[in-house]
Amino acid sequence: MNIFKTEGKISSVDFHPWIAFEVACKIEQYGEKFYSQLLEKITDIEIKKIIEELKNAEIKHYKMFKNMQKDIPKPENIEQDNIYQMMNFGVFEGKYDWTKFREIKDIIKFAIYIETKTIELYSFYQGMTKNETTKISLEKITNEEKTHKSFLENILKTKFSEEKR
Repeated sequence: MNIFKTEGKISSVDFHPWIAFEVACKIEQYGEKFYSQLLEKITDIEIKKIIEELKNAEIKHYKMFKNMQKDIPKPENIEQDNIYQMMNFGVFEGKYDWTKFREIKDIIKFAIYIETKTIELYSFYQGMTKNETTKISLEKITNEEKTHKSFLENILKTKFSEEKR
């Protein structure tokens, strides 16, 4: 599957659902790792609880994607490099330089960016898949990702808004 971004829109030449689920599984694994590492940096109990919920949701999504993927035949001649190339759309790439973040609010802003990119990618997958059950599952997960983004935006608004004044 070749995936690219043109004029802000994600496109694909030869969409294959198995590969889409492989990419989604990687994203969810990296998300779980990211939120686990973030938990180590947070002291605020309320924020910690929300981040723990986000981490657990990543694990749940991974299991759901793996379960959907098992019913799809793996394409022949698949290259791992192609799968990782698709991760370069600003979605979790599994590598974080925590030194770039000066404050927790910077990490929260980054997490919002990641959730936004994940929503874009899963919405794209939803539009490309032909299987109705898969479409419904992707819609559900996309909506959950939107909720995650809202949780993070609310943290920024409620915990860090007084810093602007």
